[in-house]
This record gives sequence, structure tokens and C-alpha cells, in this order.
Amino acid sequence: MRNLLSTALLAVCASAVSAADIRIDSTYLVAGEKTKGVATLATSPLPKDASVRITLTRETDVPSEPGAKGGTVTEEIANQPLADATFPFELTTKGMLTGRLRVLAELLEGKNGPCLEMAWGPVINVGVRRRVDLAGDWSVVKIDPLLGDVRERPKNWVPPTPPATIVQPGPLPFDAGFRGWVTLKREASWKDLGDLKPRLIHLSGISDSAVVQVNGQSLGETYPVEDMAVLTHWVEFHSPYKGPENAQKRLMLMDLGVQDPVTLALPKALDGKGEIELKIRGTSGLFAQKPPYGILGEMYLAATPGIYIKNVSFDTEMVAPASVPAGRDAGSTMSYRRFKFHLVMGNDTGSDFKGNLRAAYGRYAGKTAYTAPCPEYAEEVHPLVLAKGESTVEITRDETPRFDTCRATFMAMDGSKVLDAESCDFHTVTVEIRNRRDLFLNNERFFVKGQGSWGEDPNSRLQLRLKGGNAFRSHRSDPSKQFPGMVSAAENINSRLADGLLTSAGGALLASCERCAFWNPQDTSNISKAVKFHVRQLYACPGLILWEATNELFGEPEEARLAIQEAFHKLDPYHRPMTATKGSGEWEAEAKDGRVAGVDIVGCQYLLSKEALNSVTAAITEHPIMSTEVNWNDMALLGKNLWKEWLDKGVCGSLLFDYSGNALNQPAPMIPPPEQEQNYPWDIMRRRDRALYQDLVATAKRQTDGRVRVTVGNQMPFTLRKVSLSVKELARFSVPDLSAGDAATIILPPEHSPPLRSPVVLRAEYQTHGGLPSMILLTPVVVAETTKEGGKK
Repeated sequence: MRNLLSTALLAVCASAVSAADIRIDSTYLVAGEKTKGVATLATSPLPKDASVRITLTRETDVPSEPGAKGGTVTEEIANQPLADATFPFELTTKGMLTGRLRVLAELLEGKNGPCLEMAWGPVINVGVRRRVDLAGDWSVVKIDPLLGDVRERPKNWVPPTPPATIVQPGPLPFDAGFRGWVTLKREASWKDLGDLKPRLIHLSGISDSAVVQVNGQSLGETYPVEDMAVLTHWVEFHSPYKGPENAQKRLMLMDLGVQDPVTLALPKALDGKGEIELKIRGTSGLFAQKPPYGILGEMYLAATPGIYIKNVSFDTEMVAPASVPAGRDAGSTMSYRRFKFHLVMGNDTGSDFKGNLRAAYGRYAGKTAYTAPCPEYAEEVHPLVLAKGESTVEITRDETPRFDTCRATFMAMDGSKVLDAESCDFHTVTVEIRNRRDLFLNNERFFVKGQGSWGEDPNSRLQLRLKGGNAFRSHRSDPSKQFPGMVSAAENINSRLADGLLTSAGGALLASCERCAFWNPQDTSNISKAVKFHVRQLYACPGLILWEATNELFGEPEEARLAIQEAFHKLDPYHRPMTATKGSGEWEAEAKDGRVAGVDIVGCQYLLSKEALNSVTAAITEHPIMSTEVNWNDMALLGKNLWKEWLDKGVCGSLLFDYSGNALNQPAPMIPPPEQEQNYPWDIMRRRDRALYQDLVATAKRQTDGRVRVTVGNQMPFTLRKVSLSVKELARFSVPDLSAGDAATIILPPEHSPPLRSPVVLRAEYQTHGGLPSMILLTPVVVAETTKEGGKK
């Protein structure tokens, strides 16, 4: 009762107060630094016995001391009578190297009485590097609009007259018709940095590109328009700007989203002041309205000592463990993902440096990828020797593949002192091909059970999960949650993963039913640029398991696919396999010695007959094969039980389509209608549809004493973990892990047993493949248990 009462009071308090406020002197602190804040409370007059309580939540990602424990800790830092409406307090980053602080102020009736008023303060980020903030007024040097006819621009549009100054970060204040470049400049100055000097510049939320220049020296463009290569005529076909003479305009009007944060090393350290110039590009307008553009996130110079980290990147490979881990059988198929972190480091001290490199590895706690606190779970210390100038340091670490998103933080140490630190996000999800034909996900045999619809709303995702699906083919971008109006394909894929659904391909790089027109054997740079553009948007998504090169592209030469495959393998640090799609007969014509050049997974459209299946599996013996387009309600699929035929032939998965668009966009009935029921629309998922490829199968048999024996078995060649079965209106049962072919039995008492020919409704929740969450509904119909002779018991 006490907990319920506290929750109720908190809810009342939270909804009643809007005027309370907390102001913090600084929302970014470095380790060991303090800041002050003031809580201003709105209730007037104050109750005679009012008290103020200040609560601090520390989310420590990396502790300041090696070996110390991180995590989230909440502590009360003040609780005392309040005589005035304002209450000052002080905060410190005690014990933290990186993380966040949150402050809650509450006005109480008495010392521990009901909450009358409350307010949360802003998030205070804790880091290693001191910052020189670049936010504020920037002088407008010039504007350079894209002239001529531009789609969705009024016919009488004229270039705007720019103001003398513009505030950044924030959207640039030009009308929706503006496309082009805006050049901004400001001088930054600083003091009280001690022996630190600005050596890097950080920009986040760039929309959609910026040329950065410091003291007249260019650091390059964050995403040049020339890198937005268009491989086919597809964009040109949909654009009003045709022909090679309009190629630059077409590129300028492609739709781009907000870029990932970038940190650029300066040519040399700044001393006291520096002139910063940004030439910001605003594009888009082909398929979407022009979003706001400018620098929409953070912008600052980062100050470091003479020993500092310029950049962190990584590459990966799969390796078998040196010895079989405890609890695993000899000959286990277990393998690790090996990360090779590359650190580009600078030494401006004028002499060689000897110290240590501390590496802290954290695991994000949020359901969506790369969100919530990221407390460390492992730490290493490596000797560090740096010559004068620039050096590259490699750190190797093996991780068990799983659906966790992580962060590696590297710290240059001089004794116990942290000189500089830099982080890099990564995930450990591993998709690989084994035994020539089998697809493996996180060390377990995997079958793609996908859907061609987009799955943009929770109901459609629920429908697919209940049916037993685990993936979507491709994606459609949602408006970004972080920057309204922007598009973020990665955000869409990551939110699917939170629901336990993967993305089988990041959208086809080349999709057209017409003749391929992009290939030039003398210059393949357009392929590299296009793949780079594709990869940089999506590579960090742990839910993305395959790349798709082509879909129904007519007449692409083998050399083109080879170039695309090489680019994907080179540019994706996770080295996911690549698929390409044709009708099955086309692949047989291209197969040589059981292989098809330029593809890792062979995608076949409409394998709707045993003859076609036998033909392609006989011709292609060295690649996994996937059925990439079949309508989920196709009578050939259901009537011939082709899903089982595919599995028996080693097909690694299927991507069922829903061209009607209705099957996933309707309520999911708890008990699906039977196959013979004709009163429902054709598009509704019947019982056979839902059971098409669920991991679990269930039976329900009534015994002579009135109890019902429910048996749930794993029909897939991978283990189901953390299994629970919830029986409607009865109870939830925990079930041991189910290996391939294992089954679990629960007994329902007579008073909770449905009658004969009625369904038992079970919700099964479990995890597969290193933490992928799954949930399905099972509705076995109760039948009478029979004896060995075939009679009823």
C-alpha cells in the first residue's frame, strides 16, 4: 500500500507543477569538476513547515578509478526546511570519468511529507575533454542558392536577403524554397585552459553537409555532394531534371537526413583564439519536402593535452576460441567476433611518450540500440608508446556474438592521470555463412522468416511476431524523433529490433525492372560511392543482417555485381553477406561449378514449385539460397506446404510479401479464424497463416480425469531460451530452455480446461540467437487423448 500511495503522490505532484524550475551553471562537466545550481519553486505562499529535497542520480559509464564499479546510483544530497522560494545547491562528478547527472527537486510538506511540487533539471553530461563552445551568433559571409526551376518552389521565388548574423546551432532561417549553400564565420577565443589546447572540432546534427575551415585551412566537407552517386536511372526517372547536363542539380535535390556526429582533427593546435568558417549545404526535394538544415546538435572545439586521440575506428573478423569455453561440448560451433580497434593518436609534446592505454567496454541498457546508460562490463590496460607526431595503435578484443550494443572508451594514461579519451560505438551481432549453404546468426543456425511490408506501426509488427516472423525486407524511413522533419532509416531499423524484428536488407542498392545502365568498366568509382553512401547510413544497426545489391535489375553484367560485392565487403566493418535477386531460372543460367559470381546469398523470386526449387538447388550448391518474394496468402505456398519444402532443401529463409497491404494493418485476433471460414476478408490471417513458420508447435489433449495436457515443442534447429508460457486466465509458467526437437508439457486443471474442440490460448515469450526477443500466440484445439491402439482414453 505504501508503494502505491507513493506512486500516486508522485503522479499528482508531477501533473500539478509546471512552474518549478532548476537551473544549472554548466550542463557539461569534466571529471573532478563541480558546478552550482538553483531550484526555484512556484508555490506561494510557502507552507510554514515546507522542506526541499534534492536528489541526484549518477549514471556512471566509466568510473574515474580503474576497477571501480559503474552503473546508476541515486542519492539524496539535501533535505532541509525551506524559508525561501529558491534553494542553491552544488554538484560534483565524484567517481565519474564519463556519464550523466540528473537532479530532482521536490517541495515537501514537512521533512518527508507529501510532495507539493517537483522539477527535473537538465541532463548534465560528464566527459574528459574541456570544450570551447561555438554556439551563438555567426556572421553570414554569403549565400549561394541553387538557381533555376526547383520543384515545390514558387515560380516567383527570389533569393532571400540574408541577415547579418545567424544563431547556430539551429535551423537556418530561410524559406522552404531555398536550396544551396550558406557560409558562416565566427572567431572563438578562450582562457583558463591551462596546458590544454583545442586540437579537434566536433559537430553533430549536421543537415546535411558542411565544409569546415579553421584559420583559413580546410578540414574538408563532411559529406560532399559528389559522393552521392546515383547508379541507375531510377532517380533520374523520377526527377524532373533529366540528362547529364542536370546531374549536379539532381544530386543537390536528393533527400538526405541528419549526419552522425563528426570529430575532425585540426591541422595544428589553436593558441588563444581561432577563426571558424562553415559552408553549410541544404539539399533535398526529390521525394520529400525540404527539412530544416544547419547545425542542429552540438558544436565545440575540444581541448586536449599534447598526447591525444584523433580518431577511433574498427574492423572485425570471426575466430574460433583457443579452447572450448566451460559448459560447452568439444567440437562446439562457438566462435567469437574479434574487434580490431584502430586508434590514430597525436603526440605534440616534442618527445617520445611512454604510458598506458586504458580500455573500458560498456554495454548500453536501453531497449533501442545505443540508448540509456552504458556502464562498463570489462576493462583492459595496454602499454602505450608514442613517437613524436602521429601514430596508429591497434587494440584487439574478442566478444561473444549477442544482441547487445556497446561502447569502447580508450584513455591515454600518464601514470594514474587520464590525459585524453575517445569512444566508439559497436555491436557484436554476427551473421555468417557456414557449411557452404547455412546461414548462422550469433553462432546458431538461422532462417529468415520475413515480410515485405514496412511494419511502420506497432500493430503490424505485432501481427508479424504472432505469426512467427522475425524480419522485414528493406525499410521505409520514418520522420526522425531527434530532429522533426528529418528522415532516419537507422532509427526505423533500430526500433524494429526493440520489438524483436530484424531487417533482412537495407533496401536494394539497385532496384529496377528495366535494363541496367550504370556500369562503366573503365570507372567504377560510382559503385564505391553509392555503396559508401548506403553503408554509412545503416552499418551501425545491429538489426540489419544482410545487404541487398539488386532486385529485379535487368541485364546487369557479372562484373558489376562483383564490384558491388567487393565494395560492401570492404566498407562494412561487420562484413555482412550480400544478396542479389532474380528469377530462379536466371540464376541457373549464370551458375558455374555450383556458384554465382558476385553474390553471397542467392535470392530467388517466387519459388512456387518443386521443379523450380529442385532446379536452383541442384545448380547452386555453394551458396545459401533465399526465397525473396512470395505472397504470404499464395495458394501454392500453402497448398503445397512450400515452407517445409524450402527447409528440407536447405533454403535459408523466405521473404513473404503482402502486396494487398492489409494483412499486417488490421487487429490481430487472439484466436485466428479457421481455414474454411469464408466470412472473413481474404487478407485476414487465418490459423494456417499464423502457424506457417512459428518456432513452436503445440497440442492440447484432454485426459480422462478432465485435465488437459498441453505440449509445446521447438520445431526449429536453434535453441529457445528464457521460455515462458502464459495461459489465458490461469497462470504463467517458466519453461527450461528448449533445444531443437525438445518439448515441454504443462497440465491444466479441469476447472481451467477448455472443452473438446475449443482452443487453449497461450502466449509464448522467449529469446533466440543471443537475445533476440520473440512472442507468439499458440491456439491448439483440445482433442481427446488416444491410446496406443488408437481409441480414446
